[in-house]
Amino acid sequence: MALGLATLREGKYANSADSSHYLVSGKPASLAGLAKVNASTLEPWTKLAVVAKTGAPVEERTADLPSNPFWEELVPAITPLSAPVPTQRQRP
Repeated sequence: MALGLATLREGKYANSADSSHYLVSGKPASLAGLAKVNASTLEPWTKLAVVAKTGAPVEERTADLPSNPFWEELVPAITPLSAPVPTQRQRP
């Protein structure tokens, strides 16, 4: 409503057209996968105090390995970002 992410009709809330287009998993332009990937990268930051105290990494370095499953999650998640953004979306 205030952000345009939901509508209220006859006492029931529903996704707005833009929310349905960009925030529903499984839709071609969905950014939900990117939000999931971003959230999964936050957990290591909870160990910052340990890293600062010991100077040692808390995780094995695997980001540059092709077999890292992170890449299989990231690539489909960022694909919608490569689509051109319409200046005004046509509504049905």
